[in-house]
Amino acid sequence: MIFKKNLKFFVLYIFSMFFLIKNSSASSIDYSYKKLPVNSTQTNQTPPQDQKSHQRKFALGLGVTQNAKISGIEEPHRLTSLEVVIYSYYHLKNLWAIRPGLRLGMTPDQDSREHNAYSVFISESDFKSTAEVSFLFRKYFIIPVITIGGGAIFRTTTLKSNSRYISTENSSINGTSTLPFIQSQISILVPIQEEKIEFGPFARYNHIFSDSRLDWYYGIEGSIRIF
Repeated sequence: MIFKKNLKFFVLYIFSMFFLIKNSSASSIDYSYKKLPVNSTQTNQTPPQDQKSHQRKFALGLGVTQNAKISGIEEPHRLTSLEVVIYSYYHLKNLWAIRPGLRLGMTPDQDSREHNAYSVFISESDFKSTAEVSFLFRKYFIIPVITIGGGAIFRTTTLKSNSRYISTENSSINGTSTLPFIQSQISILVPIQEEKIEFGPFARYNHIFSDSRLDWYYGIEGSIRIF
């Protein structure tokens, strides 16, 4: 009899505690609901997290490139270029992202003085503009990137001389030219600080339609998200 009474009391105690916990949780929910702002426009100010990841982002980058080798020259002739680029990110589903960009580069004073013993040489300086689009796969910590693009090189060619007795000012070689090109690039990116900063090396193949001397480039680039 004592066991049955204790069992009934224990069952009654369990049901009463369950009832109290249920009522207390319901009251807390109602209370928190009352504290929310009544204005519906305020509740819609913060978009859901899945929508944030699809918003457009912009980044500004700087890079340094160098050619692998100039065709037709036995000694390696390295050309160092400085580049600035602006990116726009479009995040897609399945961890893919598209990154269109506009790239500007400058390669100053390309001359051939170190490759011959003549006192007359040709100097070239390039200004390069590129429109490109990249495809990023953001599944891993290191992000693989494939890029394709095209543009134009605005080249200034000047005939120069180390001798004061030779005049090169009126040479027909002097002038400017526009060289169209297409390019493809593979690279890897290492993101830090929640993808606000990205950097990594790349290898790039350029096909310049009027200049077959230059093809492969390699370099390193870093970008920072501006907004």
